[in-house]
Amino acid sequence: MNTGRVVSTSKSEQGFIPISHCGASGILKGLFRNIYKFIIARPCDTFSANVLRKQAAFTLAEVLITLGIIGVIAAMPIPMLVAKYQKLVVETKLQVFYAQINDAFRRAHADYDGTFDDWVIKDKDYSYDENKMFLETYLLPYVKYTKVEKYTARTSGQTYACVFMVNGTICVFL
Repeated sequence: MNTGRVVSTSKSEQGFIPISHCGASGILKGLFRNIYKFIIARPCDTFSANVLRKQAAFTLAEVLITLGIIGVIAAMPIPMLVAKYQKLVVETKLQVFYAQINDAFRRAHADYDGTFDDWVIKDKDYSYDENKMFLETYLLPYVKYTKVEKYTARTSGQTYACVFMVNGTICVFL
C-alpha cells in the first residue's frame, strides 16, 4: 500500500511528483532541497557566472602586448610618410623657384630685347662681381629676394653670387 499522496500526472505537469507530496520525512525533504539548491540551481547562478567572469576578461599582460603590437604596426608607415612629405615639400619649392626664375627671364627678355645668349658669354667663368652685376641687371628686379651674398667654394676657391629668396630658397649662380 502506498502511503504517499500522488499528484495528478496530467500532461501539463508531465508526471512530476513534488517532494512535498511524496510523504517522505523532513530529513529527506531537507536533503532533496539541499541537493536541488546546491547542485541544480547553483551552477546556473553562481558557478556559471564566476566561470564566465573569469573567461570574459583579459589580463593586463594580454592587453599590454596587444597594444604594443598595434603600436609597432601603426608606427611602421611613419618614416615612409615623413619621407614622402619631405619629397613633396622639395618638389613644391622647386616648382615655385622654377616658375619665379622663368617669369623673371621672360620679363627681362621683354624689357631688354634679346635672348639669353646675347646677355652672357658661353664657357666663361664669371667672377662674383660679374655674376652680381648680371643678377642686378636682368633677374633681381623681377624676383622677390632678401639678400645677395658672396659664396666661396671650399674645393676650388671660386666665388659665386648666392641669392636668398623670400620663400627660403637659396640660389647659387655660377
